Amino acid sequence: ENEEEETVLDNDNSMIFLFCNYKIMKNLSLFSELLIDDFQIDETNRPDKMGFKIGLNGYIPLAKNKLSFYMDFSLLQASTYTHPGMYTEWDNLNYNLGSIFGEGSKNYFTQFVYHLTDYTKILLEFSHVDFESYEDKVTNYDNNNKSTFYDFSVIRKYSNSYFKIGKKNIDFPYGIKTGFYQLSSDEFYLSFVNNFYIGI
Repeated sequence: ENEEEETVLDNDNSMIFLFCNYKIMKNLSLFSELLIDDFQIDETNRPDKMGFKIGLNGYIPLAKNKLSFYMDFSLLQASTYTHPGMYTEWDNLNYNLGSIFGEGSKNYFTQFVYHLTDYTKILLEFSHVDFESYEDKVTNYDNNNKSTFYDFSVIRKYSNSYFKIGKKNIDFPYGIKTGFYQLSSDEFYLSFVNNFYIGI
């Protein structure tokens, strides 16, 4: 007879996720997300583990074209995504899943994209992040004296490829955990991405 036993390797962990989107008008939407990883009803002396996001996105006509925008505020309590056992972080290949900044973070994010033509766009992106008392992350930020990131660039699309040239102060991709954030001084950059399809 086989019997289940609770072990330190048991990583069962349920989460509740809620999302809502309200279209205020044709070109403006309000959205919100709620994540409940752990909510303490009884006195357990354990912290709640919850996440919350609220934001706006839409577009406005500007000089015969349109300016699209996206802005949000997100809050992720400390220890969210973590669980006792062999694997305690919710990540894949050292990248945070769910929130790019990981647990214990508070982030203000704003993005503007001006559609100059069907193939050319101007991007302006800001992100400000604060962390709770996580020494490894907080120290990394204190050493660089930076918690506000930006990317200002021009994007040009050609068929299945696009070029991006601009100025930024953070190395991409966001959210990598190993060597957290590789912050850099303001620098110009050029990137090229090509999408191709192989059928078998």
